[in-house]
Amino acid sequence: MLHSRMIRLAALAVTSAALALAAGCDDSGNGGSGGNGGSGGQGGSPGVGGSAGAGGDAGGIAQGGGGQGGQGGAGGAGGAGGGGGQGGAGGGNLAVCNDGTNSVFAMDRILLGTTNPDGTPNAKDGWKQYGLDIDGRMSTEASLDLCKPKTGFSPASVYPDGNDGKDNGFGKNILPILPYPTAALEEGMALDLEIGKFTFLLAIEGLGASTSCAPPASKLYRGVALGASPKFDGTDVWPLAPSLLNDPADPASAKNVFLQSTVDKDLFRSGPEADFTVFLDIHGHPLPLKIHHARIEMQLEPGHGGAVGGQIAGILDAEELAQDMAKAAGAFADKFCDPSNPMLQGILNQIRGAADILKDGTQDPAKECDGISIGLGFTMKPAKLGQAGPPDVPPGDPCVP
Repeated sequence: MLHSRMIRLAALAVTSAALALAAGCDDSGNGGSGGNGGSGGQGGSPGVGGSAGAGGDAGGIAQGGGGQGGQGGAGGAGGAGGGGGQGGAGGGNLAVCNDGTNSVFAMDRILLGTTNPDGTPNAKDGWKQYGLDIDGRMSTEASLDLCKPKTGFSPASVYPDGNDGKDNGFGKNILPILPYPTAALEEGMALDLEIGKFTFLLAIEGLGASTSCAPPASKLYRGVALGASPKFDGTDVWPLAPSLLNDPADPASAKNVFLQSTVDKDLFRSGPEADFTVFLDIHGHPLPLKIHHARIEMQLEPGHGGAVGGQIAGILDAEELAQDMAKAAGAFADKFCDPSNPMLQGILNQIRGAADILKDGTQDPAKECDGISIGLGFTMKPAKLGQAGPPDVPPGDPCVP
């Protein structure tokens, strides 16, 4: 049976004070100013001026001013300098969601990267479709503005990015080296969701029927065993993991809170980042994927009957993942209970070498990469929040009978 391959997810508590993003939002939904235009290019050969500077990014959520145009480039001998870049466009105007109805959605599919979004197998390139462009770069092995790969690894082994600059080093370089059939991980995930073993839930405050607004808050929960196969039709009442509640007696007291999320033409963006952990369970023993600086995006269906195209993006600490793999490795094979096993050591080295970004989600060519980007896909259906369920059972040691 696939029971031995079941996968469950758990989340680490994070502070409800979310970190501010570059495009700021205040409580009223007002956005920050647009970015400054880029500097103009240097002038070329005689008679040819420099290229115009790039315009700044768009403004924030609401009422953001456009950025200033870039400076003209310096002309080559006899050439005229390039024109200044266009300023960034001002932000849109999103009112605070005040429909009075909280909308709750539960994940009915979670995609690790071995399939396409429609579920068809794609073990080779499925990962390219999941995640977000965390570092704002279309990274390739020829890029010069990225952190340095670990000693012994080359840019060609770490890059390029996925589709549209999606950063997903986990899907590209970690999934293929796990000593466990990745298709079985995907199948086990699907079965666990189908029988109601777990889910993730997202509650969007005040959304109701609105298609564009700024929710006062969006809260992330983990649903525990439902006790029956879910219908995913809005009637399922999911018990909540008490470890993710500040007060187990109050379902509204979620620890994972996004304070600056937005819904723009039914596109939900979580806004400020959070930290939470996804557990891959191998024969009942967890391999934690501790996702830092996490963000969520998804497209709400018309009428809010669900969400498609969901993306979870964030950063794994490469050394942290290697140490967690060493602790859980005995669940993959008994021989890995020997920490000096050559195959295990090779896997740990490959995990460290898969680092493609810095742990804080930035890039710096003067520093060695120490983070691994990760992207997961998902879809959601309407649901209801229940009361706190039973506490999690601490995992055992796979190398201790």
